[in-house]
Amino acid sequence: GISKEDAGLLWQKDLKERFTAKSLDPFIERYNIKLTQNQYDALVLFTYNVGEYVWQRDFNLKRMLINGNYTADDIIEGFLGWTTTGDNSGRTWQSGGLYRRRMDEANMFNNGIYERNETRPIPVGYE
Repeated sequence: GISKEDAGLLWQKDLKERFTAKSLDPFIERYNIKLTQNQYDALVLFTYNVGEYVWQRDFNLKRMLINGNYTADDIIEGFLGWTTTGDNSGRTWQSGGLYRRRMDEANMFNNGIYERNETRPIPVGYE
């Protein structure tokens, strides 16, 4: 086996090679977006969780980052735009688990808080 520290380093290397270098970093560079470390880290996690090609799409959070004009509430709304999931039958729903994940990413982006909140209440309308 490997140590926890070595596993963490391998995970960071994998994130950089597979996700940020291919999609997030070019997006940030293309639009000259200035981010703090916690904002960048939140977008790395978002990219990892949603998929590396997310930055090739048009969506609210991306437009806010490009324009650079947003509030903390805008950022939360932008992340929460990515809570829909579905199954093979075509049924879709708002996922409570994805709600918590997106709120954690927004909290990291807005406040620099690096923690997973598994007890965060899930609003009505989420499953």
